[in-house]
Amino acid sequence: MTFRFPTSQERLTITGRTGSGKTVCAAYFLCNANFHEQPWTIIDFKGDDLLSAIDRAVPISVYDKPPRKPGLYYLHPAPHQSDALENWLWKIWARGQHGLFADEAYMIPDPRRGKDGAFKSILAQGRSKHIPVYSLSQRPVMVNRSVFTEANFFASFHLNDKRDRDTITAFTPDDDVWNWENEVPPFHARWYEQATHFSCILKPVPGVDEILQRFDDRLKPKKKFL
Repeated sequence: MTFRFPTSQERLTITGRTGSGKTVCAAYFLCNANFHEQPWTIIDFKGDDLLSAIDRAVPISVYDKPPRKPGLYYLHPAPHQSDALENWLWKIWARGQHGLFADEAYMIPDPRRGKDGAFKSILAQGRSKHIPVYSLSQRPVMVNRSVFTEANFFASFHLNDKRDRDTITAFTPDDDVWNWENEVPPFHARWYEQATHFSCILKPVPGVDEILQRFDDRLKPKKKFL
């Protein structure tokens, strides 16, 4: 068994404290995703510097119809737009064929009124609907449990709070990799693939400049030759 990237039907959860390397790692996975075949939308609540720097990501609004054209899109919801975001996510669920990258996934609307919210439904049924999801969080204990129960892959950087570490270890193997007593170097992550039970330590991904260049190269309009 060896490391592999998630497919267009799989879900990845990435956790880690601020400054651990979580977002850079997630951006590296995203820059290699299949947005040349279907649309992918970055849901960025806090306006992360790296995610905001992806020049060719097309900005959209929660009041827009979800895009149909392949490419990378950038959604920056405001706190008062939770209902609009929930409705937008239901449209993604209904249509399928759309990747989602959720930074700080605990901020995704979660009705908790005896009904499943759109994000939970997407996580549960995303495989058949071809809705891959990359979920990021620095506080796993605050995230909808479906982010972990439905995850195909886990990448976990350093977490300060034992409750957060316990949340992750509930879904990952008890081995040398996932023993929190064994410290990993800075910007390294514990990796686990649920289907094969493969675990390893991920080395640091390429730097921000290389990742942004990868986005730029892949999102450039193709030249037409006469």
